Formats: sequence, C-alpha cells, structure tokens
Amino acid sequence: MDARKFDPRLRPPVEPIELEVDPETGIKNYIANENLGIATSVGYVKFSFTRSIHFGRLYTRYGIISGVSPQSIFFLSSKAR
Repeated sequence: MDARKFDPRLRPPVEPIELEVDPETGIKNYIANENLGIATSVGYVKFSFTRSIHFGRLYTRYGIISGVSPQSIFFLSSKAR
C-alpha cells in the first residue's frame, strides 16, 4: 500500500534494499547507509542537528525579535555573512 494515497507528503513504499543488511557495517541500510540514495535515520539526525544549530546561532545573534517574521530573520542572517 502506498501511503501517499492518503497524504502526498508521505514517503513512497519501502524498497527491499532498504531492509537489507550492509555487509560492511552489519546495520540495516535504512538506518545508516548513505551511499544508496535512500532516506536514512542517520541522514535525518544530521539534518535535524544542522537545522537546530542554525536556528540556535540565529537566536544568539539576534535574540527573539517580537513581531518579526522568520523570513526576515533569514534575510538578516544572509546579510550578516
């Protein structure tokens, strides 16, 4: 069953290669094998930490600015570089 039928933002069905074990690491591919071009748990954690660090830096640089949209903060941060 394709979950995208219910919500297009969801991922496509699981491919068999995602459930295979990587012989080099002994870990299932969907967890940590970033060489296959599939979504991985490790990739999501890296993305989440990178995003958190980015917003933490924005907060420490500009603080909470009342009434300012997030788009304005991105504009300010791009000008500060």
